Amino acid sequence: MSLIRYSPGGGRAVVGSGKASSSSYVPVGVLRGNTLIVDQVYGNDATASAGGTPYRSVNTAVSAAMYGQTVMVLPGQYTLTGPLFLNNGTSLTGVSLQTCILNLTATSSPTTMITMGENSRVEYLSMNLGYTGSTASPVTLKGIYFGGTSSQTSKLRTSVVSVNNAWVPTGSTSTVTGIEFGGTGAPGPGVFSFNSIKASTINVFSNGSGNKRGVLVSNTNQVSTRDTNIYVAQPSDTTSTGSYVGVETNDSYGIGSIQLRATTSGIIYPTTTQSYTASDILQSTPLTILDPTYLASPGIQIGPGTDLVTKSAGGKGFSTYDYPTLLYYGLKGNITSAGSGGYLWPGTQTISAGQYPDTGLPAPFYRMQQPGLLSGMSASMNVAPGGTNTLTLSVYYNPANSINGTAAQGIIGYISGTTLTVVSGPSSGSIAVGQSVNGPGVGLNTYIVSGSGSTWTVYPSQTAGSVGSTITITTGVPNSSFTGTISGTALTVSSVTGSIAIGQYLSGTNASPVTAGTTIVSGSGSSWVVSASQNVGPISMSTNGLLSTPFTVTFGSTDTQKSFYNASTRLNSGDRISLYTSYTSGSPANGAHDITCQLDMF
Repeated sequence: MSLIRYSPGGGRAVVGSGKASSSSYVPVGVLRGNTLIVDQVYGNDATASAGGTPYRSVNTAVSAAMYGQTVMVLPGQYTLTGPLFLNNGTSLTGVSLQTCILNLTATSSPTTMITMGENSRVEYLSMNLGYTGSTASPVTLKGIYFGGTSSQTSKLRTSVVSVNNAWVPTGSTSTVTGIEFGGTGAPGPGVFSFNSIKASTINVFSNGSGNKRGVLVSNTNQVSTRDTNIYVAQPSDTTSTGSYVGVETNDSYGIGSIQLRATTSGIIYPTTTQSYTASDILQSTPLTILDPTYLASPGIQIGPGTDLVTKSAGGKGFSTYDYPTLLYYGLKGNITSAGSGGYLWPGTQTISAGQYPDTGLPAPFYRMQQPGLLSGMSASMNVAPGGTNTLTLSVYYNPANSINGTAAQGIIGYISGTTLTVVSGPSSGSIAVGQSVNGPGVGLNTYIVSGSGSTWTVYPSQTAGSVGSTITITTGVPNSSFTGTISGTALTVSSVTGSIAIGQYLSGTNASPVTAGTTIVSGSGSSWVVSASQNVGPISMSTNGLLSTPFTVTFGSTDTQKSFYNASTRLNSGDRISLYTSYTSGSPANGAHDITCQLDMF
């Protein structure tokens, strides 16, 4: 067998046949036509060529590769001298994902490790983009960028992409992206078979403020993935305020999309005192889902075998291949056969005054067995309300951390960041870990994580009141029943059983309706302020600690079908879902008849 010896200067000589006596001898078979070999041990850029002796530098080989040629990287750790720009029609491949590693240490200037050319391919490589620049300067880091129509012509296969600037302090700002699709490729129905990313892992490690994305679709691309893991790590401290997202679609035209099949997207959801926001997916655009049918609208498409680790979507909508859980509700009969409003039980019931819908508390509910996403709502009726009448269906929920909580009333204090400072109170009850927190300006789902005495830690971070401008705060989810009258936003009550508290939802229990979603905003004793101006009563009323969701549909006089898919609500194990219906009736009377509602859970 003929052998070639590489001299220290990069030259070569045919030695003849026989057994090589030194590791510097390699078979003639290394000469591979349109292949540019990169060898950390024997490579020499000065003498290398396509089909000839190997290169030492990945950058040099990639720059030299022409259309139809492959850059083959032999095992080793290669420090790149700068970003890689793949020429059209070229391929960059390693011999083994485990042993072929590319490293690029970025400066404080915007840096993209690899920019894909048209009809290009990257495979069997571990790629690491790091950062050692000034901590005072904002930085933009991208692992791989697909521009032009490369999302439809170029592929990433069996590789690991890691972008890491996790060492920077929390005061820094950075935009960190594993893979960005910023092009315009849109071939149409066949996109599902292309799979721009397959059998790969994308990791993002960062800190501080700014956007951190595993995969970002920032233009009108249609992208597809398969057998892919996307991981965005949580910041290493409790004061980072950035946005950490696995997959996002966000383009100015609102028509970019990504189809995820057999793909896992995961973040670490903020807990305790952490200040950052995070979600597995985030469909920033389009805001409106025109058709919830899978692949019918742009945005994020959750295909077969896809796993959202924390079941979080940033409160935004998305489209999905199937819904693992469907909740069905039905009202059989004319809506005017019952009171003006009440809660529905899962299943179908005959409308009857005083029985169904159910006006009692606690509200009937469906309990979440596992974390999930409320992702859609669809409702219909056989006969529309008619005239100027309306009918509304609204979804509420009771967080598991506040169910059966002990109410603490009459707290005066303020929230700054994640710290609740109690200035005075409570006048009754006691503050405890796990209780919900309500009050003017207090965010929904705020609850107590830890603390004692006058200092407590809450989640999430926010500002409600301030030193010298304290607010009235309540905890727990007390319920109450009473007789009351609403004039404008003023609620006057008497004969109260239980406890009225700021943040509670208000409902009436006879023919005079209380506007759905009305909450207690402020007040004490017998005088309170409610969120929606109306004139009601005097009637029997009740309050509860249910929290609202965006999922509400209202049927007008001629409507028989309504749906809402433009948002999502993250639910934890043990949370309780309740469906409330209310209607207005004038002349002619409300004719709404035979109502059904379906809630879609992912």
